[in-house]
Amino acid sequence: MQVKHILLVVIISLLVSFCAQSALRPGVKIPVSSSTYERVMTTKTLRCAYISYPPYFNVDPNTHKFSGLFYDLMEKVGAKLSLKIEWTEEVGWGTMIDGLKAGRYDAVCSNVWQNATRAVHVDFSQPIGYATVDAWVRADDSRFVNDIASFDKDNVRLSTIDGEMGDILARELFPKAKRAALPQITSFSDVLMQVASGKGDVAIAEPAIVADFLKTNPGTLRNVTAGNPVAIFPITVMLPKGDAQLKSLIDAAIEEIIYTRQLDAIMAKYKMDNNTFLKPARPF
Repeated sequence: MQVKHILLVVIISLLVSFCAQSALRPGVKIPVSSSTYERVMTTKTLRCAYISYPPYFNVDPNTHKFSGLFYDLMEKVGAKLSLKIEWTEEVGWGTMIDGLKAGRYDAVCSNVWQNATRAVHVDFSQPIGYATVDAWVRADDSRFVNDIASFDKDNVRLSTIDGEMGDILARELFPKAKRAALPQITSFSDVLMQVASGKGDVAIAEPAIVADFLKTNPGTLRNVTAGNPVAIFPITVMLPKGDAQLKSLIDAAIEEIIYTRQLDAIMAKYKMDNNTFLKPARPF
């Protein structure tokens, strides 16, 4: 009786595993122990999560069509590797790692800043570029000077999004300051609008994002750390921890796009330059 029970449990487990594989990609069998790399190469599909963060990744509110530097970049990565890019899920800064670890998608394919906190849980592609991170205040706010110590006071409100890198920096660098925090899946333009409207005092943001905001809100913000940024971070694609084959694959495609000047063309399309997005140095 006990042997029959054990056999029944084994059979049920195998059936569940088989059904899960079939649901993932009908008609394609994937080994139970396969890595993300093996799954991607078997299905010829890279499942990408994304974060709405213009001009890096734009989602049209009416048509839901995608555009932006990272959208174009990853579509080009897919073409070079003969992979379909499946834009699977919109995620938030604080939940993107959980979804990647759970296998809901294979990569976070909009710009992710590489840092030590995230590196405990995930890996990163080679840098596509670098973000200088500055502190922005209302244009008519004269309280702040080019000295980040002036932000670390209990009467200063830092506008942030929960789990976003600006929030992490705010907690680490300015622990005395208060936070006017917004929930995840909030447009970063709302962070900047908080400062522009006086509901917050300081936003920590990269110039490309602020430049996009200032197109429709000219003259509302000023950079108080110009030439002396709060931080500089590599901008990457976020990948599953420990899958060296997948990282090598994505890195090779990204390097080719950078070294053949195709990244320059994508940047020009979205009116981005080295003042807003620092390209990796080429060896020529």
